[in-house]
Amino acid sequence: MKSESYLRFLLSDNCSLSKYYRERKAVKLQDIKRSILLKVREREYYVPDHYYRLGTEYSFSGVDELSELFTIGLPKLADEYLEIRGGQVFVKGEKMNEWQLLLPHIPPLLLVTMKIWKKSGPLVGELADFACRYLFPSLRNTAIPSAYLPEMETLREENHGFDDLHIHLNGAVETDLAWHDFLRYPEVIYREIHKACGNDKVKEQLEQLTDISDPIDFLNLFCIAGRIREWLFNKAFSGVDIFQAGSFEKLLSGLFERRDGFKEHPFKSVIGDSASPLIMESLLYVKILDYLAEHPHDDAVAGAFHYYLLILGVCNRLLVQQNDAFGFEQFQKYTSNNFREFSEQTYPQRFKQLAGNDLQNIRHIEGRFSPKTSVSDNTAIINKIVEGYNRLNESQTIVDVPLTSLSLVAHFIKKRENHSGDVRFSELRRDLDARTDALIALMNTGSSWAKWVAGVDAAASEFDTPPEVFAPSFRKLREYGLRHFTYHAGEDFFHVLSGLRAIYEAIVFLGMQAGDRIGHATAAGVDVRLWKQNVGENLWMRIEDYLDDLVFAYHLIAVMKDRELEPFLTKVALRIEELASEIYPVRYRVIELIEAWLKRKDSPESLKRETLSVAEQICLFYHSEEGRKRGKKICVIDAYEIFGEKELECLQKLILKVMHQKQIVIETLPTSNVIIGHHHGFSTYHLYNWYKWSKEGAMIPSIVVGTDDAGIFATNIYNEYCHIYCMLVFDKGLSPYEAMEYIERLVHNSKVYLFR
Repeated sequence: MKSESYLRFLLSDNCSLSKYYRERKAVKLQDIKRSILLKVREREYYVPDHYYRLGTEYSFSGVDELSELFTIGLPKLADEYLEIRGGQVFVKGEKMNEWQLLLPHIPPLLLVTMKIWKKSGPLVGELADFACRYLFPSLRNTAIPSAYLPEMETLREENHGFDDLHIHLNGAVETDLAWHDFLRYPEVIYREIHKACGNDKVKEQLEQLTDISDPIDFLNLFCIAGRIREWLFNKAFSGVDIFQAGSFEKLLSGLFERRDGFKEHPFKSVIGDSASPLIMESLLYVKILDYLAEHPHDDAVAGAFHYYLLILGVCNRLLVQQNDAFGFEQFQKYTSNNFREFSEQTYPQRFKQLAGNDLQNIRHIEGRFSPKTSVSDNTAIINKIVEGYNRLNESQTIVDVPLTSLSLVAHFIKKRENHSGDVRFSELRRDLDARTDALIALMNTGSSWAKWVAGVDAAASEFDTPPEVFAPSFRKLREYGLRHFTYHAGEDFFHVLSGLRAIYEAIVFLGMQAGDRIGHATAAGVDVRLWKQNVGENLWMRIEDYLDDLVFAYHLIAVMKDRELEPFLTKVALRIEELASEIYPVRYRVIELIEAWLKRKDSPESLKRETLSVAEQICLFYHSEEGRKRGKKICVIDAYEIFGEKELECLQKLILKVMHQKQIVIETLPTSNVIIGHHHGFSTYHLYNWYKWSKEGAMIPSIVVGTDDAGIFATNIYNEYCHIYCMLVFDKGLSPYEAMEYIERLVHNSKVYLFR
């Protein structure tokens, strides 16, 4: 049980939101306490209630009025994590990794403003002066603060920022910027969400995280939030009830029934069109806090503000991956729900957000985009990205800081098989051919747009598409002159063996060469005990996947001649033959099954001949309708059926040795890996295993750092390095010198292995 303030769940209170929205009734402080207690208990139901009673009492200490949730409770939470140095808000170094796990529950602008409000006192004088003095240093381009770590600050200055070698340009906009669009363009956002709800996984996410299943409710909530914002602005500035509701419950009914359109931020008319959305929203929070401090018994203003923040909270849950949303399938729901679709039509604000409030966080951006099926469409998307990047450089020139550089990586999308055609993934293979040819055609034009594309990747769920499908495209692109390749592999898996196999297949099937990279490679570092604790003693797998895992393991052990694992080969071979007999109509030797597995890198077109080798006959059946049907059968296996904890760790080190020998680089993404992976915090982040194994003499490949989807994980590249530092120093007990020595190596690797 964690002894953390329960107020971290204040904006995750679906019960209170439902009461405001569906019942149009006021929520009392006691209702909120009960709702949050139940939410905390739901997460750790095995802890007796008497602990939760004390936790509630502690978390709400000093809070006797609804208004004091915001003037006492949340500021106390902000004090726990944040500090002010030189007029700028920072995260306390020892709290940095805990803070990151708070952001899925509360978007940062609110708590940053709480901290500033306590320091600044009431907003008096000119708004522009107040904003310039107190808000700009912390909120100019992003609301996401960083830790104050002198060693990291110095390293950032010396290197002119850090290289982000794995960032998807979609999924980058942070909550507090997207929120501005939700209230300004509610109908447009609603249409995007409505479109996404044709996807069952998106519906699943809404039902999992909210009490909302109909997208029209989001349109209503966006409009209600706009009306609340206008009402609060007038109430806080002049004490005027612009809706003349009289009572709070009448106000609640009116907020739902009215059709007034308040889409522009009310502070826009006060401080001008050029004001940042973050600054305007922060000023609104400050004015409301000032009002509540002076009128602590005004439950209408406190309730309206609570309602407003609950709407923000439900949006944040659908924008930022939650701590309990483990696994890639959960992540993919965030990429599919279209909540960011409108906000990410342009790039200028996004690049400035990534560069930080002083525009010095990032030295090089290796941005990933999805390639299109025509030269004109590829040119159009590259043009939009470069326009946004140029705006960043213009802003950096104005403030006289080093310019960020940019290169682009075209990432193909893995897609689920539709089971049509005479070979597996026939439709996706045709689509990949079209996108590959369009990229080659773009490069052949010799245009300036083509020069931005420095590499190729394939992303999305590993459960949907294996590396073999991309092999022809990767090889063809290398033949036509592209030099840099990377591939998402070993990020999520049924069995650790499955993740290791995906890494190996990506390297071998895609023809990876020295300097190429693997994204994530989590399976090669995750603590095997932690993985088993999460999945349990037994797990379901498709029979063809488990067969492939064992074929891979046999091959790897045999090729690498690993003496510690060689005694297991007989047992592995017997299990391979047993599983293969359930799929294939003919009995095959293990060596033939291995040869057939390795041949999958070739195009299935090569199987359309009269005379086929035994391995090719196996491949042909693998692609057949009968082969697919038999292979999809589900079996239950013991997690340690053949290889136990020690042996699986040996296999992890073996795949790392392969990567080391071939000079294949790992892209590690701290927050993404912790949230998606088999972790419950940064203390088990598997980068430490790689560090420790290297110290013990194991061959570990070079490692570089990225952010993955900066908005979905509420981060930036500087913070990702800070997370590594804090994990090493505060969790693992390394000295600052030891931690910086390792981080400097990571920084050096990024300079060596970036794609240009």
